[in-house]
Amino acid sequence: MKYSYIILLSALVIVGQSCKSKAAKKDTASEEKTHQVYRASVTMVNDLIHTKLQVKPDFEKKEMSGVATLTLKPHFYPVDSLILDARYMRIQTVELLNTSDKELHNLVLAIPLKYTYDSSQLHIALNKLYTSKDTYTVQVRYVAQPEKVKGKASKAITDNKGLYFIGPDKKDPEKPVQLWTQGETQDASCWFPTIDAPNQKTTQELEVSVETKYKTISNGYFAGSTTFEENGINYRTDFWKQNKPHAPYLFALVVGDFAEVKDQCGTMPVNYYVEHEYEPYARLVFGNTPEMISFYGSILKTPYAWDKYHQVVVRDFVSGAMENTGCVVHYDKLQHNSRQHLDNPTEDIVAHELFHHWFGDLVTCESWSNLPLNESFATYGEYLWDEHKYGRDEADDKLDDFRNSYLNEAGYKQVDLIRYDYDDQEDMFDAHSYQKGGLVLHMLRKYVGDEAFFSSLALYLNRYQYKTVEMSQLRTCFEEVTGQDLNWFFNQWFFGSGHAHLDVNLQRNGTKVSILVNQKEKRFKLPVAIDLVKADGNFERKLVVLDKDTQTIVFENVEPKTAIVFDAENQLLGETDIIADKAEWLMQFEQAQLAYHTMEAFRKLMSMPSDKVNMKEKSDWCSIMLKHPFHKCREMALSYINKEHFTPDMIFDFGEEVRRLSLDDNKASVRKACVSILAANTDEKGVTMMLNDSSYSVLKKAVTALGKMNAPAAYRYASEHRDDKDPFVQEIMYTAIGKYSTKIELDFFLEKIQQSTFKNVGGIANGLANYLVYNKPVQAEEAADSLSRMYKAGGDLMKAKSMSVMKTLRNFYYYEVFYTKVFIETNKKYKKELKGRLDTALKNYNYINKVVKALEGK
Repeated sequence: MKYSYIILLSALVIVGQSCKSKAAKKDTASEEKTHQVYRASVTMVNDLIHTKLQVKPDFEKKEMSGVATLTLKPHFYPVDSLILDARYMRIQTVELLNTSDKELHNLVLAIPLKYTYDSSQLHIALNKLYTSKDTYTVQVRYVAQPEKVKGKASKAITDNKGLYFIGPDKKDPEKPVQLWTQGETQDASCWFPTIDAPNQKTTQELEVSVETKYKTISNGYFAGSTTFEENGINYRTDFWKQNKPHAPYLFALVVGDFAEVKDQCGTMPVNYYVEHEYEPYARLVFGNTPEMISFYGSILKTPYAWDKYHQVVVRDFVSGAMENTGCVVHYDKLQHNSRQHLDNPTEDIVAHELFHHWFGDLVTCESWSNLPLNESFATYGEYLWDEHKYGRDEADDKLDDFRNSYLNEAGYKQVDLIRYDYDDQEDMFDAHSYQKGGLVLHMLRKYVGDEAFFSSLALYLNRYQYKTVEMSQLRTCFEEVTGQDLNWFFNQWFFGSGHAHLDVNLQRNGTKVSILVNQKEKRFKLPVAIDLVKADGNFERKLVVLDKDTQTIVFENVEPKTAIVFDAENQLLGETDIIADKAEWLMQFEQAQLAYHTMEAFRKLMSMPSDKVNMKEKSDWCSIMLKHPFHKCREMALSYINKEHFTPDMIFDFGEEVRRLSLDDNKASVRKACVSILAANTDEKGVTMMLNDSSYSVLKKAVTALGKMNAPAAYRYASEHRDDKDPFVQEIMYTAIGKYSTKIELDFFLEKIQQSTFKNVGGIANGLANYLVYNKPVQAEEAADSLSRMYKAGGDLMKAKSMSVMKTLRNFYYYEVFYTKVFIETNKKYKKELKGRLDTALKNYNYINKVVKALEGK
């Protein structure tokens, strides 16, 4: 499962920081109560052996009829009953299938069983007492009713219906017809009866009957199909088989009209399923998958275990992606064209879900308390792929993202990685289980070394394949390989909370270097590497262990011009403040092996006060960074050039290099960062040349910059491209037309709304909103009235488009009112000047809101 945090307003971050101490006290105060809870693994009374599902979805009713045939055995103790999870279903029959009557030549006999059902669990009385040597088969006929499901969602998984029918509706009449499932954490039981626990594993068969115009994708291999006719409609039944056991939450079914792009890894099928218009771009998004499969299998010394690896992109998915065995489901951000791909390639999601097929699918956490055994590994899988494919610097940048995500959450929440005291299992899906866990695995790798790390993982995967585990089993594998007792590491990082806070003071006296380290708040045992790097690039690595509140590390006979690089492997999880003089940071800047340490030194040097560094030095350092081979270094230099108070001559000196980067750099993020420098340098020609950039984000920023420098020029450019067929270019042009036009453009926007698809109407709405709010507010009521007439006269599509546009206008005016009020309150001298603007915005907001509510019948 892949997800990410989104910060909506920077103000929320500020508020969160100001409340940090109060939140910490509250957490401490409630700690005793919280730790009284213990979330045990689900008791294994009966074991699932095989699950056969025969299903037929009804798209009109948003229901699915099904027959679930479950083969089970008592886990250890004899049983005479069975409890199945089955949420909000209509149960039709429950029967025992008996095939042991030899006189009847193994004819299947169905024996009705008594049962009770409470809309959550199906309690079944078996016909006799079964022992652990017996197997038995129960068949349940049912109808899944996902629209009736109730329950709690989470940050990672925003809904819990288990089964989702997607199709045209009032909000989007053009939405494609699709069906998909989402079983994690315990929502598989919303679409088939099962023992819905991660410590169950079962083989699987699926028969699904759909209209022949749809494709189906499920777990396992495709075993053929048959066709039939019903009420004049042609149907097809597809057969999928998964002969290797996996957890019920990994069961998947996807139905829809998809383009199928076939690929392979060796002879194994590796297919990509997208909407037809994105078929040309499927290999761009997913094309590295076969190489990923081979790489992960090689580095883990464990080949990919499953029959195939298919990925499908669906609409309205409730998370970023889900690692269903051999049938990964992605949200629609992975459905994009080549220009969008430049700005957001989303390959980390592809890597994350694939790595789950070893950690999560092959070996599965036995309880949600042990979720890091799934998610921490999948997160670290992203790092491993970047390191392999794009190099250490790119991977370390990913590590920095992990660190920032975790530290942001740690500001208000610090919990153990393995925790048995959560309120709800959905609470486990956080930056601790994902990003912090990935960082911890990185520390473990750097501590034991690569050979031991991957050998330990190979032992773990092969010993526990197709089984479920808890964290101690991972630890014992590492101990068996390394010969070390690693309880200290696992207790500190997996069964403990928090992170290190270090003050590091580096001092040099002749050839003697002293590093004073102070651990604040909480003491950790921290193995760390310190590199002594000479000017010629040769270095000596010192390995030390920090395990005291305060300790001093001393190096004797250190040659001059030797850079001292603390945490040379960039492995420490925590917040480290290194105090060193300018000369030390300058040596690290010039001699560090990793770009991470170069950027660290650059930041320190650029933040030094004017009595220690001058602007010429800063200018020189920026020039060096602009030529660095790692794109993040170039971006960082551009950021400092943009915010530092360089003289016009210095900025001019950067101009040639910045213009070169703006046109030639292979990273869109670097080219985008160039725009601000060119604009600050009043280089209109340079900005204008960037209007030809292939990246949408660069184009958007260049048009905006040109608008601030020369509004008529920006309008002319946008007007020349107002009929561009690319919807993303359209949105940029419409916004520029709205902001900078001196003409009456309302009819233009209304005409474009009528011509557009629903999918693309949002770009027009943004353009119209900019036009009305910032350019021609006097036409707001006229626009609302025109949209109201379009709504009343149009069909479902026009109703949806015009309502969507009106709500966009309303939102724009809402924020215009809100921010104008805030600005007036904090800058009272502008109150008189802005009062008219505020009154107009409020008047237009109220008018548009009135129209919207009238049309909605509220």
